[in-house]
Amino acid sequence: MQLLSVRLPAQDPVFVATVSGDRVVQNSVFSIQFELRNADGDDFIPPVFGDFRVVGGPSMGSSTMIVNGQVSRSQSWTYSLLATKQGTFSIGPASVIAGRRKIGTRPVRVEVLAARDIATSPTNSSGDDPVFLVAEITREDYYPGQQIRLNYKLIFKENVQTVNVMSEDDYADFFIQGFNPNNRDIQYETIGGETYASRVIKSIALFAHQSGTYSIDPMVMEVGINVPYPVNQGFFTMRRLKSIQIASKPLEIKILSLPGSAPETFTGAVGNYSVTSVPGSTQLTTDDDFSIRLEIVGDGDSKRWDPPSLPVNSDFELYNPRILEDHLQESDGRIIHTRRIEYLLIPQKAGEFTVSVPFTFFNPATSSYETIRGDTFHLQVAQGNAMMRRSIADTLDSVPLALRRVQIRTTDDRFWLSLPHLFLFGLLLSGTFFGLFVSYKRERDARIPESERIRSAAGRHARQQLEEIEKADHITGKPFFEKATEIYSRFLSEKFSIPPADLDVAFLTQTLTNANFSEIIISQAVTFFEQCLSVRYGGIPGGFTKEKMVEEIRDIIDSLGS
Repeated sequence: MQLLSVRLPAQDPVFVATVSGDRVVQNSVFSIQFELRNADGDDFIPPVFGDFRVVGGPSMGSSTMIVNGQVSRSQSWTYSLLATKQGTFSIGPASVIAGRRKIGTRPVRVEVLAARDIATSPTNSSGDDPVFLVAEITREDYYPGQQIRLNYKLIFKENVQTVNVMSEDDYADFFIQGFNPNNRDIQYETIGGETYASRVIKSIALFAHQSGTYSIDPMVMEVGINVPYPVNQGFFTMRRLKSIQIASKPLEIKILSLPGSAPETFTGAVGNYSVTSVPGSTQLTTDDDFSIRLEIVGDGDSKRWDPPSLPVNSDFELYNPRILEDHLQESDGRIIHTRRIEYLLIPQKAGEFTVSVPFTFFNPATSSYETIRGDTFHLQVAQGNAMMRRSIADTLDSVPLALRRVQIRTTDDRFWLSLPHLFLFGLLLSGTFFGLFVSYKRERDARIPESERIRSAAGRHARQQLEEIEKADHITGKPFFEKATEIYSRFLSEKFSIPPADLDVAFLTQTLTNANFSEIIISQAVTFFEQCLSVRYGGIPGGFTKEKMVEEIRDIIDSLGS
C-alpha cells in the first residue's frame, strides 16, 4: 500500500475592518472590528478615529477552527465608538505585522444621521431599540449659582439586568452634588405609540461658576438586558445577558450674566431663600452682649455667598459673624443648603434700639434682587456700671500672708475605722470610680467622628431592618424585594462611606479592592449588587425568593466584617 502525501497551499493573510452598521444615529455607540485571518499578528496599530470618540476597547480575541482538516486562525481588535456629529466620515486603515510583512485594512466609511432622519430611512435598524438613554434639564438658560437638575433617564422595554457607565462628562465648569438613587420609581410613558418603562438612573445638581455657554458631553452606558431564561433557572445562577451600548445626546446650557447694580447687601446668593432668626435676651445693659442666631435656607450654590453683615451702627460694637452649622441635604427633589450663623454685638450706650439682619439674593424666578429679613428685635438697654471684670489674680492681696504654725492632733477614737463605715466608704469609692468610668466612656464615644459611628453600626442596622421586613406580613412581592435592595444599598453606603449617588459597580469594586478584601468576597458583593439592579429596573426574575434574598444579604454583611 502506498501513501500519497498532499501538501495544501498556504493561505495568504487577510486583514479586514468591519463596522456594526455603516449608517448610525448621531450620539449613538457603534463598534468597529479589525480582524486578521490566517496568520499571527504583532504590533497592531489602530487608525486615527478623528471624528469619532473612543468609549471602549480595544477588546482582543482569537479563535482557531478546523474544517475538513483545514486549520484557520484569526485575531481581532474591537473598539466602541461614539458618533458625535452628523456627516459622512472615513476611518483610516489599521496596520499589523503578519509574518514578515506589514499589512493594512481598507478605509471604512460611516454615515452619521440625525435620529429623525434615520427613523424614516428604509434601511433603519434602530427603530425597535429595546433601551435608550435621555439626558434632561428643565430649561436652556440659567444664572451662575442657580441649581440645575440634570437627569439621565433610562427608557426600556426589556428587563434591564446591569447598568455600567463607560464615559461621562467631568462637569469641570460646575460645582456638582448628587441625589440619592434610591428615591426614584419606575414610570411608564408612551413613545411612538409604544409603552416604555423609564427610570432616572442618575440625577445631579449643577451650579455654574460663571456666565457663558457650556456643553455637557454624552453619557455612554453599557446595559445588559435579559435573554430568555432556561427552564427552572433561579435568580442567583448565571445570567444570560445581551450587552447594548447606548449614549445620551449632548446638552448645551447657557449661563446668563447677573444684572448689574446689585444692592450693597448682596453677597452672591442666587436661588430661592428664606430667613429665620432667634435673639438672645432683649433686656440688657451696656455691660452685656446681645446675640442673634440667623438660619438661612435656600437652593443655590452654597459656596458662592458669604454671611450677610449687620448694618454698621456706632451704637454697637460688632464682631465678625460665626458659622455654627453649614450642611446640604436633599428635599422635595432639590438640594437644600442650610447655614446657621451667630452674630454678637455690644451696646455702647443706654436706650431703645431695633436690630435686624438683611439678606439679599438674586431670584431667578423674578430675575431680580430681593432682600429679606428675619424678625426685627427691640432692645431695651440700661446703663451698666462700666466696670471691667477683675481676674482672679487681681483679687489676691498684693502682700502675702505670714505662714502660721500648724499643730498636729491625734485621737484614739476608732469609730470611723469600724467595719460598717469601711464598707460604706468602699461603696462610695467604687461608685465614684464607676461614675468616672461612665463619664470617660461617654467622652470617648463623643470624640468618635459621626462617620465612624455610622460605619460601625451599618451591619447592625441592616440586620434590624431585614428582621422588620421579614416580620411585616403586609410587605410581599415586588415591594419586599425593592425594600431589601434598598437596605443592601444603604448598608454598602454607610459601611464604606460611599455617597448614594456614587454607588455603582465600578466604585464599589474599587472601594472593596482598596479595603483589601479577597477576590471571592468582592465578587460576591459586587455580583449581588448587579443582580439587585434587576429588581430596581425590571421586576423579579423567576426563582427569586424572599428567603434567598435575605440570606444572601446577611452572608455578605458577615463577609464584609460587620
